[in-house]
Amino acid sequence: MVHRYYTQLRERIKAWLPAHKKRQKLKYQARRSLAIGSIATVIDFSLLNLIALAFGLNAVAANAISMTIATVFSYMLNRKVVFKEGESSKRKTIIPYILVTAVGLYGIQSLMIGLVVQYGEAAGVAAADLSAAWFGVSPSADAWLLNIAKLIAGAVAGIWNFVLYRRLVFKDRG
Repeated sequence: MVHRYYTQLRERIKAWLPAHKKRQKLKYQARRSLAIGSIATVIDFSLLNLIALAFGLNAVAANAISMTIATVFSYMLNRKVVFKEGESSKRKTIIPYILVTAVGLYGIQSLMIGLVVQYGEAAGVAAADLSAAWFGVSPSADAWLLNIAKLIAGAVAGIWNFVLYRRLVFKDRG
């Protein structure tokens, strides 16, 4: 009787361990991806604001340029640090990575930024007025609107990218 109980318990633990290891690996990858994505986002936002606000380039075009530079940074670190792919995987992963990122960049982000900038002028003015009241600074409504749009679009595209990088680009091999 006792032996049967321990045998059943041992079988349950054996069944649970692989699932537990997969969850741990997912958490590890998600944390690392979030850290790399955060650094890439700082690069992206900095370049976006420099290009769009300082040089006056259209928001969607400025976003495409800033995201392309941040994407190169992100690819190199995601491949090495998050998904631990070796040099031999470059040929297998670069094209799918570019395709997934292109949909996130040119599809999701550009569409959302265009919509928010086009239809969100009142929200941008309200945010600039609120900032002036709270912090004594008043950035332009265009700067607020651009950054709010980019933040929303980046969050949605970040989720899209992580899920598809994990499932399609850097397929789980272990």
